[in-house]
Amino acid sequence: MKKLFFAILVVLLCSPMGYAREPKRGYRGFFDIDACVGAFEYDEDWHHAIWAAGLSTSHGYQINSNWFVGVGVMFEPYLNFGGGIVPFFAEGRFDKTWGKFTPFADVRLGYAINDGAGDGVYFSPTVGYRFNFGHKVNINIGLGLNFRSMTQRYEAYWRDPATNISYNYKESYTSTRSMFNFRVGFDF
Repeated sequence: MKKLFFAILVVLLCSPMGYAREPKRGYRGFFDIDACVGAFEYDEDWHHAIWAAGLSTSHGYQINSNWFVGVGVMFEPYLNFGGGIVPFFAEGRFDKTWGKFTPFADVRLGYAINDGAGDGVYFSPTVGYRFNFGHKVNINIGLGLNFRSMTQRYEAYWRDPATNISYNYKESYTSTRSMFNFRVGFDF
């Protein structure tokens, strides 16, 4: 983990050496690879880290050199557990150029279909840096958070052998899970 943070620091310190082109008005698309890690609580004493890696794409309209709006979809399986999520989201992005320094910030908000954990709201803010790679493509590197709201349902059925009475218990609860996110991708 220390090596990852050191590599990100080196990239950010070297970033003024190369700069990205200004986004132009019109269509703009993104393809990203995400790596996420978070802690999930299973009982009072045990927390287990969960790892996920995902692929996402979003497409939309670049309003001016700073603002982008679009929609997208992601597929993100959990690497050390079964299941995963498929969020459908709207994305807003702000790109800024100060000389050769080209940071960005984006926000994704949508609905995630969770395999085995209940569906819910998906929210992912990210900040990062944009590098030029050729005449029409930029490389984006960012750090952020993923928040997932999951509604889970629990149902139990049992019969009391002493009274021969059957019991049916149903419960539903909503929880929010957060994960740290590292995103690398390109736009065109």
